[in-house]
Amino acid sequence: MDYNILEIAKIVQGALTSAQTGRITEIAFDTRLPALWGQALFVALEGQQANGHAYIEKARSLGCHAFLVANTYQFKDQDGCIAVENPLAALQSLAAHHRNLFKGLVVGITGSLGKTTVKEWLYQLIGNDLKVSISPKSYNSQLGVAISLLSISLGDDLAIIEAGISEPGEMVKLEQMVKPDIGLLTNLGEAHQANFESYEHKLREKGILFTHCPKVVCSSEPLEITESLRKLLPNARLVDWGYDALASIPIIPQGNDRYSLVYQAVSYVFSLPRKLHFQAENLFHCLAMGLVLGIRPGRLLERLNSLSALPMRMEIKQGKNGMILLNDSYSAEFLSLHLALQHLSRSAGNQARALIVSQFHDQQVSPGEFMEKMRSLVDTHHLVRLVVIGPDIEPLGKGFGSCHLAFYPSVDRFLLEYPHNSLAHMAVLIKGARRYGLERVVAYYQDKTGRTCLEINLSALRHNYLWFHQHLGRETKIMVMLKALGYGAGSFELARMLQSVQAHYLAVAYIDEGILLRKHGIHTPIMVLGPEPEGIHLLLEHVLEPEVYSLSSLKILMDYVRERNMDQILPIHLNIETGMHRTGFAIQEVALAIKLVNQEPKIKVASIFTHLAASDDPSSDVFTDQQLVVFETAVGICKAHLHYPFLTHVANTAAAGRWPSRPYQMVRLGIGFYGVDPSAQFSHQLQLAFRWVTQINQVHQVPSGETVGYGRAWQAPDERTIATVPVGYADGLRRSLGQGRACLYHRGNPAPIVGKICMDMTMIDVTGLDAREGDEVVIFETLPQLDALCRALDTIPYEIFTGISGRVRRIYLEE
Repeated sequence: MDYNILEIAKIVQGALTSAQTGRITEIAFDTRLPALWGQALFVALEGQQANGHAYIEKARSLGCHAFLVANTYQFKDQDGCIAVENPLAALQSLAAHHRNLFKGLVVGITGSLGKTTVKEWLYQLIGNDLKVSISPKSYNSQLGVAISLLSISLGDDLAIIEAGISEPGEMVKLEQMVKPDIGLLTNLGEAHQANFESYEHKLREKGILFTHCPKVVCSSEPLEITESLRKLLPNARLVDWGYDALASIPIIPQGNDRYSLVYQAVSYVFSLPRKLHFQAENLFHCLAMGLVLGIRPGRLLERLNSLSALPMRMEIKQGKNGMILLNDSYSAEFLSLHLALQHLSRSAGNQARALIVSQFHDQQVSPGEFMEKMRSLVDTHHLVRLVVIGPDIEPLGKGFGSCHLAFYPSVDRFLLEYPHNSLAHMAVLIKGARRYGLERVVAYYQDKTGRTCLEINLSALRHNYLWFHQHLGRETKIMVMLKALGYGAGSFELARMLQSVQAHYLAVAYIDEGILLRKHGIHTPIMVLGPEPEGIHLLLEHVLEPEVYSLSSLKILMDYVRERNMDQILPIHLNIETGMHRTGFAIQEVALAIKLVNQEPKIKVASIFTHLAASDDPSSDVFTDQQLVVFETAVGICKAHLHYPFLTHVANTAAAGRWPSRPYQMVRLGIGFYGVDPSAQFSHQLQLAFRWVTQINQVHQVPSGETVGYGRAWQAPDERTIATVPVGYADGLRRSLGQGRACLYHRGNPAPIVGKICMDMTMIDVTGLDAREGDEVVIFETLPQLDALCRALDTIPYEIFTGISGRVRRIYLEE
């Protein structure tokens, strides 16, 4: 986009408070994210979690001079504000205007799953034939679609925009903005089904996107969906692909991953890459759309092998020598790069930042324009190192200030010649076009290369946090439990995300865990649940707040403070024993504890709290009420003798979910943050954030009567196909799960564990599953799979999560 503020005011029919004519090239809506502030329009969005108008002054201090605000906003001065009734609606009007200026074709994609995958693969298949703009990432919401449309280059031939809805009524606004010329429905799955009366209702709502489309691409199966689409869209031509000759585009299975595609009476035989055959539906959507767009069938089929099952989310990995790696190498265009750099800023903490980037796919700007854009991004995101890989850029590297530049014509030259130690302890974003093979750069810098990994979905964690925030109400503070290294996920990576959403408190078990967070740039208040007396000086040095649960521990703190004659205030958190009988002040000790606190002005009570023993068990609610009565008594004593405010908190995940109306001033969010509801009453609102996976090392046939594993404990009842995967009890897959007590999963199919689990390997029965070396095997990725493990071990998810060994690679995914 490229407008001035006068044009924008006219387009959105807003009242402009000054006659500024500054150039606007991007949209900003969050002051925590870097932006080209001097060329940004800050949109003050009014949401459930925050009101953007409260951050206008912060945006102004960053250099922003143009603001889209509600007409109820009280201006402090006349600096470039466009006043409208609804800032989001006005932004959507601007997006619709920009789309109307676009003379190329617009493809609109919707469906329950696969939208982003189809969009990215379609871009890779046709990008050499057409100039294409695409939605960045999975920007398919009311806000995301508007930003996507505004990123369209008006000189392109085609724009691919994905649109997603979670509730009825949302698609009308998206259709009014996108106005697609060609539609594509990926599928109709379970996502958000609870918000719709039926599948037919969901289809009607999603189909609104295609209201004015002359053509719509879809699968011919299931038949009832195709028939319903025809009724919903009587003026559209349905171009359906299917596995029989009656489809508009027949794609007939020939066996062994081979297919024949019939188009315009010509048959084309092709092989589906094995690594992608589980994504056949998404691939065939892309093929069908490519044909509709006029790309020759032979050319599309040739390019299938260049596609890869890359993650459609950013991966955040631990690198060598203290590096943080952000792998976002599946797409290459400037808006996507800008968004990825925003993630880099959030993930880096206090580490220096570097970017390794290739020339973009089907370079649509000159080398000079490319480096001019890079210069702006380097300044905005405070990069200290920039590596550009590509044959045409080298002479154009001046004017980058203190940022160190390097240019290489290929990944091979980069890996051979670059001084790799210079990136030690940096946060490094790796991004670029697929044809340059930047995944080799990721593999080179990655700390661990084992095939077993734990994927942690930061977007799911953010969703879970925000769901509780909304469920409890804005006035209730949330303390997130990050003890045991974030339940095995990795504490500082999670803390950075929580800091970005302005979590109120973090909690760790030990002082060392709190110090680790501080060293990685976390400034959010941190409570330490188990402070060691010998570490009191570290509490003060790193601004950590201790739990105090006994008179003896309180006296140790007081003696230390008096001896040091310190200037700073030490906030403490008093734990009250109300019936769990673990730690805490007995009710008869509370008055004395407060008396002692009042004797030392350098110690202040930050909060009073207790632990509920059975908040997830409705049959124990009477006992829980008795605990609360004791706690209220303790709070009353504290209020009577402390002449300053303090927080109160009792609710853990289960209590916060079951009783949102009585959470006191703060809740302690534990297992619910990770996507598990111990009360099983609001599981459908949460997203499991962990996915534990491995890969098959070897597949072999075991004849009838032969044994498998140590002790010959399992004997094949008939000829069986056995796969070996590189995960064992040293990784946290408990030995007691062997002998068929649990299953792993190959493409969703259960594969029983056979024999005894070894230290580093496990054998599974994959008979009839067409399993091959290199195939992914899932240990768990859904709540039912996690529950099955818990039942087999007679344990709880907490133990499963925290028991996953540190030698298992952690990969962090970000939408």
